[in-house]
Amino acid sequence: MNSRNFLNSRIIASLTLEKLVGQNKYEAVRTGITFDVTEAILNMRLRDIRSLVDDTDPVNDLIAYFDGWDALNHQGPSKLEVTGAVAGYFGVEDLADIKRDMLVAARQALQAGKAMAVAHAVMAACKSSVEKGRSLDGLDLSAIVERTLREQTSVGLLVEQVNAELAVLRTALSEPQDVRYSPSLTLEVTPAEYGDRLAVSRTTRGQTTVEYTDDGLSVDVYNQEGSEHEPLQSVRLNRADLEGKMYELQSPRQ
Repeated sequence: MNSRNFLNSRIIASLTLEKLVGQNKYEAVRTGITFDVTEAILNMRLRDIRSLVDDTDPVNDLIAYFDGWDALNHQGPSKLEVTGAVAGYFGVEDLADIKRDMLVAARQALQAGKAMAVAHAVMAACKSSVEKGRSLDGLDLSAIVERTLREQTSVGLLVEQVNAELAVLRTALSEPQDVRYSPSLTLEVTPAEYGDRLAVSRTTRGQTTVEYTDDGLSVDVYNQEGSEHEPLQSVRLNRADLEGKMYELQSPRQ
């Protein structure tokens, strides 16, 4: 593998909070908690990476890289899993198959990703200063670098956390629930068995539903009265449409 394969990949650990329900018997009380351990894994020696086993001390020690641990307020046992994510990151079935050149390439990609992010941030700051007529001498480059590196990790962590929490929520739901995206916009989260369906609502401006099926795509636009009434506009696209065929909005009221 070369460094390009690793540039947009991360190693995400999965944490399960448990409770003791009997002698040496544990029951999960919360799942789907994830956090980024890419840098921690890549800083390990190759032989240590190859010998990782879930729910053992070397893996459980990675909890130190989870900034949200204290907020969980969990006093019981927990289980940390990461070996599957490590194998997937390196593209192997067994950790013993990770080669030294793979680890070297991954480390190079990690540093390259940081350098690219810092370069973009510095360029953006310089451009902003020039446009505002300010001197570049006033730029605090060290602060820009520190902030960029911190945000690069925290944003990726938040995205993974949201993805994991949404998956857990959809599994737990028995009926749709609204999630607030902004003060005036909500997204309808549906149970997993509903398939690929999403509804977006805006205060006083109705709702739009988007649903992908094996046959294609359906889009329905409703007014403020809600989706129990006839849609104002609808679009039905089959696979040919999605491959680039031009279409027009068709109203069911025409």
